[in-house]
Amino acid sequence: MKLFNKIFCLASFTLALSACNNDQLSESPLDEYFAISKITINETKNSIDNETIILKKNSKVELSCIVTPDNASDKSVLWTSSDETVATVSIDGVVEAKDKEGSAVISVTPAIGFGATDAMTAVKVQVVDNYVDIEDFNITAEGGKTEMFVSETLQLTATVTNPDATFKRFAWKSSNDEIATVDPKTGLVTAISEGNVVITATTDDFRSEPISKDYSIEIEKAILLKDLTFTNDSELSALGYGQTYEIQYTTDPSDATRTLISWESSDPDVISVDNQGIVKVNTITEGSVTITAKSIKEDGTELKKSVIATVAKGRFDFSFGEGLAPWTIGTTGANISSSSNGKTTVSMASQNNSTYRADLFLANKQDLYINAKDYPILAVRITAAGSWVFNDKNTGTFKLEILDADSAADRVFGGSYKGDKGNTQNSFELLKPNPIVAGQDAWIYFDLRKNFDRAPIPTEDAVKVRTFKFIIADNKDCTTYDIYWVKTFASVEELQNYVNAESNN
Repeated sequence: MKLFNKIFCLASFTLALSACNNDQLSESPLDEYFAISKITINETKNSIDNETIILKKNSKVELSCIVTPDNASDKSVLWTSSDETVATVSIDGVVEAKDKEGSAVISVTPAIGFGATDAMTAVKVQVVDNYVDIEDFNITAEGGKTEMFVSETLQLTATVTNPDATFKRFAWKSSNDEIATVDPKTGLVTAISEGNVVITATTDDFRSEPISKDYSIEIEKAILLKDLTFTNDSELSALGYGQTYEIQYTTDPSDATRTLISWESSDPDVISVDNQGIVKVNTITEGSVTITAKSIKEDGTELKKSVIATVAKGRFDFSFGEGLAPWTIGTTGANISSSSNGKTTVSMASQNNSTYRADLFLANKQDLYINAKDYPILAVRITAAGSWVFNDKNTGTFKLEILDADSAADRVFGGSYKGDKGNTQNSFELLKPNPIVAGQDAWIYFDLRKNFDRAPIPTEDAVKVRTFKFIIADNKDCTTYDIYWVKTFASVEELQNYVNAESNN
């Protein structure tokens, strides 16, 4: 268990000498003395996690431990309590809660010296008046699945209806281990053979009448692969920042069970992949990874195929249905109020002049590549936080700012976008509607090849910048806005085609 940071003065405690597992002092020669390198306190019936034990007043629990290495010359240990008015501990590790609510730290160390850091271990004991029983619970599965293929795994989860329950533990059992097994503690199901099986979860707390619930699963025979072939896919070779994309491939036979394929990325920090072969770009610069698919073939050998996935410098493909990350809100007091249905709602912060603001940053003194040559059209779908008017910030500001340095004074190119409007106030272009209507979706875009108040962005190749943000401010009436996505395109026509397709879905 994790060692608590605070080191207590042993002289103030009741020290107890004992040996884990009753092992005696080794008779090995002194020149072969093996010190204890690690002590692990075992879980108990009163453990709520690997760091905390809950006890009722005036109750007891016996602690035990495992000493490493197994051939330690002296396995005797010392048990101590940080507060004996709350809980004491005996020489054998028996913890006794007193008639007082509170907490105490029970520590165990080698009897001879202290040894390595891992050899000083502790657990927190919380003493309470009464336990709170589980009132009821529900069993759910990943994706709501009730069917599995042979050799597949499925995680079942039991969720209690009263979050204040003291011991949120369950014992899991399968009705037929020859069809499917289940981990008795975690609820992870492994399909063994065809058939129907019932997985039962039972409350594992101190209530007199445990509650049990069933989850039925049908196990089907899997169709194993002979081969897998990746499609020649240009999208996979030029993924955008923030993009999620399902890898395209074919199987032989065509109806092979795809869920038996496992996926891995050579560098998940650049591009990760889930168990369905869907990749997610996690960098905002560049990089390539190897995505590997593995499965067992019908002849029992392993099938292993790989494909390269590459992030394109300067291509954006951010969708905000599950939050803004890696974008951040750059205005103190503004925050995310919700994320669902393909959008994130941002609550704006009140400013001194009775207006509202919530800027969005993609890079703030951080490397970011943009590409005004290949992806010059930067577009945003947003619900207008006001009736933004070209060249006029009186009803609100929506402005793009790009800096190639950490301060405006050091910048060489970029700055605030001016476009064709001649100044930096609301100099975006509108795909639709025109004019912007407060409270309605708007498709706004910027042409990165056009004017900035410092100097144009180079268009020979991708360039590195250090600041990239949208200033969304000066709104008098609207306190929130919805943002759906930020993407780049090769042309306005490509943007229009994307929006048309999106509108038809």
